[in-house]
Amino acid sequence: MIKSKLLRKSSTFAIVSPSWGGPSAFPHIYQKGLQNLNAPGFNIL
Repeated sequence: MIKSKLLRKSSTFAIVSPSWGGPSAFPHIYQKGLQNLNAPGFNIL
């Protein structure tokens, strides 16, 4: 099993949205999720 390194404040990762269009149907929830991930210092693509 390959384990990835721990996430750090400057870690960058991508957010994948489901194909059913959740972010466009519920943009306020999607934006809040991005805010929560950006708060500790993560870089979101």
